[in-house]
Amino acid sequence: MMQSEHNWQLPATPFKIELEAHIEPLQSEVTELQSYTELGKITPLQIEAIKLVLREDNSALHTTSNKRRWFRIRVRLMQPLETPTEGGIATLRTPPPNGEPTTGTDTTRGTQEKHSDNVSDS
Repeated sequence: MMQSEHNWQLPATPFKIELEAHIEPLQSEVTELQSYTELGKITPLQIEAIKLVLREDNSALHTTSNKRRWFRIRVRLMQPLETPTEGGIATLRTPPPNGEPTTGTDTTRGTQEKHSDNVSDS
């Protein structure tokens, strides 16, 4: 009597057919994954080696990202080299009068002249 009770099945309904259609591909995936795990067992040493490589790659990417971020910040903070005018058109600085050199400040030019006078006197 027990066997007859276990052989009893529900009639095929659309819901049951739909469930079986979903179960069959999942069962095949499970068996496929089980075969992969049996074939490719990884030792703890291999896992540690993989972790080290991934950690080094991650730190290299992090460093590169920080350098890019720093460069973008520095570029944004730079002031324009041209001075704007009323009309919205930028003009460059005007050259100094009388053909004076454009390098150095007034105080450094004065000290250079004094130094050259002292050298010629001796």
